[in-house]
Amino acid sequence: MSRIHPSHPLQLERRFFLLSVSSLIASTLFSSCASSNQSQQANQAPDITTNPPKLVRIGLTKGSTIFLILKAQKTLEERLKQIGTQVQWFEFQTIPLALEAVNAGSLDFSSGVDTSMVFAQANGVPFVYTSAMPQRPKGLALIVNDDSPIHTLADFKGKKVGYGIGWSLHYFLVKALESVGLTVDDIQSVKITGAADGIAALKSRSIDVFAIWDPFYASAEKTMKIRTIVDGQGFAPNRGYTLATPSFAKAYPEVVKVILEKLQAAGDWANQNQRQASEILSPLLGMDVDTLEITMKRQTLGIIPMGEQIIKEQQEIADVFFHLKLISKQIRVEEMVPSTPQWVSNSLTKI
Repeated sequence: MSRIHPSHPLQLERRFFLLSVSSLIASTLFSSCASSNQSQQANQAPDITTNPPKLVRIGLTKGSTIFLILKAQKTLEERLKQIGTQVQWFEFQTIPLALEAVNAGSLDFSSGVDTSMVFAQANGVPFVYTSAMPQRPKGLALIVNDDSPIHTLADFKGKKVGYGIGWSLHYFLVKALESVGLTVDDIQSVKITGAADGIAALKSRSIDVFAIWDPFYASAEKTMKIRTIVDGQGFAPNRGYTLATPSFAKAYPEVVKVILEKLQAAGDWANQNQRQASEILSPLLGMDVDTLEITMKRQTLGIIPMGEQIIKEQQEIADVFFHLKLISKQIRVEEMVPSTPQWVSNSLTKI
């Protein structure tokens, strides 16, 4: 497994290398993506034999389930090898670190997640959304110790709540509190930098509530005496995305299409073979198969073309973080979504 390591610690205000990237990069890509004969070619296999790239550099994390499965299956390598293209995978500790590599020109394609991509856009990282993934709201939860006096969201007032600042869990917490007339100003926010930190803090009673995510949530359910106050259902989409650099997407839209179709095939297989998929993931994640199978049952893997509702959903996250002053400027998510991408395929998930 190839790895790229950052040369500086990850901090919220320095999540991404700040480059002066003109929005004209994106607008040029969007206008060039249209194809007059797209409808006739929609059901045809993409022609990637003309001037193919020598190398495709793909970023992923331990949380990029569908990417991990595709990498293990090696079907993408087999397909692109036919045209002389090599696939190189780079694993990162977090999505923000992968997006730093995109910003630095070290990746062509990557997995992404809703909140991190909002920060990336706000900080001028050059990328385009190539697809979305199904929501995973049940993979997020607000948990307490089993003997805690906290039983409802309203009980959070004045309590110490641990969560990752700027993460999907942050957005989840904001929306959950909003549902009972509270804000983050009504709680004592405790910054959590990783699952192990949060679990240790909950066990030691240094926090009252922990905003947790799968597969660590599934593990906590099995190994700890906890109660779930609410999961993310109805509060946060917890949606993954795929992205590419504008230059790669413009030059090789057919290759992007192949990557997405292979990801979809990997997702279809995993959805139908959850136990076997968990067995593949177990040594990669260092977690037991039963825990990972719980995680698999709480999600559907797949690739979805970007649409108006998904863009609206992502815009809501951006607006919330702007209101919280976590991003310095208002952004428009639609500016990063090509209007007529050539890589959209009828084989992708319709959810």
